[in-house]
Amino acid sequence: MGLYLWHSGFTAESWAQQIGEKSLHFEDLDAKVADFGGKTLGTWLAFGEYDMIKLVEMPDNATMAAFVLAVTAAGYFSGGKTTVLLTMEEGLAALEQAGKG
Repeated sequence: MGLYLWHSGFTAESWAQQIGEKSLHFEDLDAKVADFGGKTLGTWLAFGEYDMIKLVEMPDNATMAAFVLAVTAAGYFSGGKTTVLLTMEEGLAALEQAGKG
């Protein structure tokens, strides 16, 4: 499983819906992560360029891309950035591999 840090913004429509319902729809989003075979490790609201930051595990890069495309196409989110994260073990393996090259 890969680790991903996903930054995204809510559309005006999704903000209006959440304000009207007085509810953030993070449980729905966590269920969608699970539909793609992933797991949510944490979710935060943010000030600045993005409205939300989510830390997730997904099976691979293609699956994470598919998840982001699906939820963005649904119109709930706008823009975003996905960062692939390496564990410390993966980082050390990369350092070792770099030393051999």
